Order: sequence, then structure tokens, then C-alpha cells
Amino acid sequence: MAVEAIGSIMPEMIKLGKTEAPDKKMFDNVLTQFITDTNKSQLDSSKLVEDFASGKEVELHDVMIAGEKAKTNLQLLMEIRNKSVDMYKELTRDASIVAGINLNNNLAKYGMEVFNKLSMQQRVLLGGIVAVTLILLGVTIFFMNEPTYSTLYSNLAQEDASKVVETLTAQKFLTK
Repeated sequence: MAVEAIGSIMPEMIKLGKTEAPDKKMFDNVLTQFITDTNKSQLDSSKLVEDFASGKEVELHDVMIAGEKAKTNLQLLMEIRNKSVDMYKELTRDASIVAGINLNNNLAKYGMEVFNKLSMQQRVLLGGIVAVTLILLGVTIFFMNEPTYSTLYSNLAQEDASKVVETLTAQKFLTK
């Protein structure tokens, strides 16, 4: 048995290692073609059932086979759709969780590093500033939620003013 030198098979291995880009059309239309085939099998099954029911020469086993083929194709198509939707949901959920964890961890770590570098006086001062800010925010929200009253009409006759008040009261508007 003769042993060949590695140099003689090396060019062949290099050729095998090089791959060309796959035909894009082959991948683009796989799902579309399957949907078309499923639709065609449904239509063929319906046509055979109609022919059988109208008394044309159609064998019962051909009708049954066409019906089962159409049913199986549809079930497979629905499973592909369900798995695709599940995969999309999982990928988007995982991506959002990873992005949120990374952002929260980085912010928390950075914040703790900065806080730990502060002296005790600086920490107390920072706590006081946070407390005062929260109190001011609460007071601002409280006063912004207070209703403001203004004059709607002026220089009205007494009977016109009473009609306006009656209408506003009937519609449950606040009057003062």
C-alpha cells in the first residue's frame, strides 16, 4: 500500500473548504412555496370531495388520501407558524432581559462605587439633598393637583348669571 504525500491532497482539501454563498432564491421562497402547496392540497381535496359527491368517477380512497394530505399539510404549517411566533417572543424577551440586566447592573455598580468613595460627611449631605428633593417633589405634586378657579363670565345680568349657574350645577361643574 502506497502512502501519498500530503501535498498531493492538500489542493483538493482547499477546494472543499471553500464554499460559495448559497443561492438566495432557494431560501427566500421555501415558506412561500410551502404555503402555496398547502393551499393547493386544500383546493385539490375540496375538488375531489365535490366530484365524489356529484357522482363522478372518483375513488373513495383517493378522496380520503387527498383529505388527509391537506389536513397534515395544514397542521404542519400551523406548527411552523406557532414555533416561529414562540421563537420570536423568546428572542425578544431574552434580548430585553439581557439589556435590562446589563444596564441595571452597570448603573448599580457604578453608583455603589461612587457612594463608597464618599466620606461620611458627604454621604450625610447627599442623603439630606435626596430627602429635600423628594419632599419638594411631593409638595409640588400636591399643589399642582389643586383646582384653580377663575371667573367665567363678568358683567352679566342677574337672570343670565343664574341660568349659567343652573346649567353648570346640572352638569356637575364646580362653582364658587
